[in-house]
Amino acid sequence: MANRALAASRLELAFAARAWLLAPLVEGALAGLGVGWTLRAVAAVPRRVSRGRPPTAVAPRLDLVDGARWVDRAYALHALRGRCLPRAIVQHVLHRIDGTPSRLVIGVRSATSAIDAHAWVTDPARPGAEEFSAILVVDDDGVHAPGVRP
Repeated sequence: MANRALAASRLELAFAARAWLLAPLVEGALAGLGVGWTLRAVAAVPRRVSRGRPPTAVAPRLDLVDGARWVDRAYALHALRGRCLPRAIVQHVLHRIDGTPSRLVIGVRSATSAIDAHAWVTDPARPGAEEFSAILVVDDDGVHAPGVRP
């Protein structure tokens, strides 16, 4: 891990550090205030927009794949282990702050006799065919069911 950290860019290390700091806040909000309150708070985080600036003037930012990787690395160094929901929330919040388009999705699938749930971050412009059926989305429109705009 130390060798990988040395090869990491400042941008990646800053993202991981912010994920490490944000993790206890997200975990605490989920445990103490509940999922609904936490998701509404996440939806209220303003997304940075580069209005009036040429594309070359936009600050560099991580894509969604690298963001997920660095959130996982931050959690690996944390006392908190975080399941998919808090990790996805942390990643989505950081991408919103950085101005990277993202959408937090919570979904379910039926596996034999049980129902599995999962949370992930995806690109709102390219919603892929997921293994799970989305039941809740957090994006620029707020918290809503897929395909339903508030």
